[in-house]
Parts: sequence; structure tokens; C-alpha cells
Amino acid sequence: MVVAKQQLIINNHFLLAIRPSIRKASTMPHTHAQSKAEAIHEALDEYQESHHHAPDTHEKARLVSDTVTQWEREEVAIHHPPQ
Repeated sequence: MVVAKQQLIINNHFLLAIRPSIRKASTMPHTHAQSKAEAIHEALDEYQESHHHAPDTHEKARLVSDTVTQWEREEVAIHHPPQ
């Protein structure tokens, strides 16, 4: 499997995502969800809307992992703003 690195800028945070180059990068929700579960549901809905099919098991696991990581970073940024 060929792996490509992709730099993402989300809410002024630089993230480095590693994804298979044969797949499109999924977009994260632009609004901050109230809970991790809500964020995951939004991400899955966005994936299905943009790809016109449900994610396979591996893609779903990656999507959940990326979503939880992003949600936690946003929570830290909200509750502990840079000084």
C-alpha cells in the first residue's frame, strides 16, 4: 500500500495525517460538536454524503480515530486557550 503524508490545517492547528494515497481525504465537521459521539456521527454522515456509500471497516476506524483526536484537540483549545 502506498502511503502519502498530507498536512491539514483545521482551526489554525497544523496536523499531519497519513492516509493511503488511493483514497480521498475526508473532511472533518467545521462546527465543534458537544460530545465525541456527536462528532463521530457528524463525521460518518459527512463521509456518506461525500462518498455516496458507507465507509468500510478500516475507513470507519480511521475516521473515528481522526474525529476523536480532532475533537479532543478542539476541547483543549476551547478550555485552555493559548496565552
